[in-house]
Amino acid sequence: GMKRLCIYGDSLLKGLICDERGIYHSSDAIGFEHMEKEYGMEIRNLAMPTFTSTQILAWMKQSFRGGVDAVMLECGGNDADYDWGAVMKAPAGAVTEGRTKPEEFVRNLEEMISIAENAGAQVIMAYSPPFEPTLLCRNLVAKGVDPERMEAIFAAQGGIHARHDLFRSLFRRVAQDHGCALIELGKYLPEEGAELQALMCPDGMHPNREGYARVGQAIGEYLAQMTGKEEKGTE
Repeated sequence: GMKRLCIYGDSLLKGLICDERGIYHSSDAIGFEHMEKEYGMEIRNLAMPTFTSTQILAWMKQSFRGGVDAVMLECGGNDADYDWGAVMKAPAGAVTEGRTKPEEFVRNLEEMISIAENAGAQVIMAYSPPFEPTLLCRNLVAKGVDPERMEAIFAAQGGIHARHDLFRSLFRRVAQDHGCALIELGKYLPEEGAELQALMCPDGMHPNREGYARVGQAIGEYLAQMTGKEEKGTE
C-alpha cells in the first residue's frame, strides 16, 4: 500500500501564492493535510520554490533517506524559464538558453528516479499545469523586462509556449520510458484564456487558491486510487 509519500518539486507543490503586491508565501491550498487524514498517509513535502531540476536533484541527494512507499517528482517550469536579469544585462540575442539545457533536464530526472527506486520507492511523476501568457508578460514588463527583448526571445524559441512545451514533453517521455506513474496536475484547470486567468495569481505562473484546489483534486484522485480509498461506484 501507499502509506508514506515524499514530495520533491518546486513552488508549485509548495502551493506558492503571490498577492497583488507581488508578495509570495507558501500555502496548503493544494490540501495535503486533508489528504493525509483522508487517505491515512504521511506526506513529507520537501518541494523548494525557485528550484530547477539540477537544484532539486542536489537537494534530494542531501535530504532523501528512503523509508517511503512513493516519491512524487515535479519540476520543469524553472528549468524552462529564463534568467530574466541575465537577459536584460546581456547584449540583445545573446541569451537563448533557459536556466537548464534539455539534455541536462532529462539526466536530472533519470537520476532522481533511480535514487527513489533504489530505495524501493514507487515514483510518481507530476506533470506541471499550463501558465497564462497574458499575465506572465504583463508581470515581466512590470518587473522591468523590455517588451521588445521579451518578444524577440519568445519568437526565436518558436513562441511563448515553446520551451515549456519542450520541457513538459521531455518530462512525460522520461516518465513513460521508466514506467513511472504520471499525474497531470492541470487536469482540472482550463487550458487557456479568461477561464485560466481567473484561476491564476497575477504573475501568470502560479495558480491562486482556487487553482491550487483543482491541482489538489488531480492529486487526491490519484492517491485515492492508490490507497484503495476512492468512493466505490456501483458496478
